[in-house]
Amino acid sequence: MMANRFRSLVLAAALVGGTAFAAPFASVPSVGQLGKSVAVQGGGFAPGTVVTVRMSGPNAKLSSVGAAVVDAGGGLTYDAMPAQTGAHKVTLLDAAGNVLVDNLKLQVSQ
Repeated sequence: MMANRFRSLVLAAALVGGTAFAAPFASVPSVGQLGKSVAVQGGGFAPGTVVTVRMSGPNAKLSSVGAAVVDAGGGLTYDAMPAQTGAHKVTLLDAAGNVLVDNLKLQVSQ
């Protein structure tokens, strides 16, 4: 009885409006070049939502920030422009500032 209830709760939590969504995911290239855009791509987001793309460079200094609207299939594409060389971290946030995807790494050179 308890196992059936647990399965029902898990299934209910996985369904949103009758459609199951995967956990949000994203990727960036491992290397980039200063002055050239870097593609941030992902999926598993709720369609139509706005996602903030934050790129922090060395010493956690903000290098780039912008927003992208998730497409009808849950996909996200955004071209970020790093403002400095060095190791960067890319984080995706929802409208409330909650982290959706974290620890994407990018090395930017001249």
